[in-house]
Amino acid sequence: MKVRINKSVLKGNVDIIGSKSYAHRYIIASFLSRKENRLLNVPLSDDIITTLNAIKALGAKYSILDKDTVLINYDESRFNEIECLESGSTLRFMIPVSLYLYGKSRFKVSYRLFKRGIEEYKHIFKNKNIEIKTENNIIELNGIITPGVYNVDASSSSQYVSGMLFVLPLLDGDSVLVLDNQINSKPYIDITISVLREYGINIDMIDNKIFVKGNQSYNNFVHYVEGDYSSASFIDAFNYFGSNVKINGLNNDSLQGDKKYIEYFSQLKNKYSVIDVSNSIDLAPILFVFASLKHGGKFTGTDRLMIKESNRSEAIKEELGKIGIDIEIGNNFVIINQNDIKIKNVCFISHNDHRIAMALSLYSTIMNIEIDDYECVNKSYKEYFDVLKSLGADIYYE
Repeated sequence: MKVRINKSVLKGNVDIIGSKSYAHRYIIASFLSRKENRLLNVPLSDDIITTLNAIKALGAKYSILDKDTVLINYDESRFNEIECLESGSTLRFMIPVSLYLYGKSRFKVSYRLFKRGIEEYKHIFKNKNIEIKTENNIIELNGIITPGVYNVDASSSSQYVSGMLFVLPLLDGDSVLVLDNQINSKPYIDITISVLREYGINIDMIDNKIFVKGNQSYNNFVHYVEGDYSSASFIDAFNYFGSNVKINGLNNDSLQGDKKYIEYFSQLKNKYSVIDVSNSIDLAPILFVFASLKHGGKFTGTDRLMIKESNRSEAIKEELGKIGIDIEIGNNFVIINQNDIKIKNVCFISHNDHRIAMALSLYSTIMNIEIDDYECVNKSYKEYFDVLKSLGADIYYE
């Protein structure tokens, strides 16, 4: 299906959805508390529903009380296959949880997520008597997670670190996570540690080591999911191109790495800039589009864009090429050259990537556009195009 957006200016107020990063972590920590927890302002996107169904498969029950409130209880001990769809967070967070509870994990994943894989767990669990099998979009693990020292390549994905942190406090003994190589996406690790501390878990991070005491337990209470800076970036970008939208619900003291978009937009607005996106990799698509509408820019720390929902560097290069934007992709960098955009009606393709689809919508500030397969935004922000419409965008669904 397609969405058509005629050249538009946005105006009004929007209450931003809750942070997907925080919501994943609150859901899993609530489950591990084995007590009742109430979560407020939960963004009920496809990825979050996938994580809710994952804990349900392992012995939880949950109820959606209204549009964004979720009640989580521990139900009964059981083990079922977890269907992860496209959610890498669900997969990598729940592997250690399932092993801790049952000594086994079985996941069904999409073709793309299967190709993205769980390579770092093969390294983490090497010589730990945990067997891993991957075949035909099915991932299976068998073995017991024991306390001790675990080495993690922190340059690959923070999700492996977070996955281990959920269960290490529950083991019968102390553990240490040693983060090898450059730590990418550190803000996500900081969020995990912060959430676990909210649940009463004692964790200390010193340099590249995380020290976790064993024999701990999770508390329970009511949690409010703070607003999502990543989602806000797509809407706030319109404000730099003639719109006037006030975004409500963001925490000024947030640990979210994507809060950096405010600084990056300011840089790109004024001049050609060099920006390292290694700690906020999900901002790359909107930064690329923003730069193409201003002075261009160079972005480093981009290699991990190849293993997202699409190959995001290549996807953006293909789509922006349709309007005459020249992009250079190199070893861990992307250059958006300053171009005269050939303004015309154009049909973009989302590449089944929610962040590509939302980023491309920014071109509606200068021209009429179409975006094919726009429903992929359901993965993180299913209301996105409806929000734009409520703010005055001239939108039609086909």
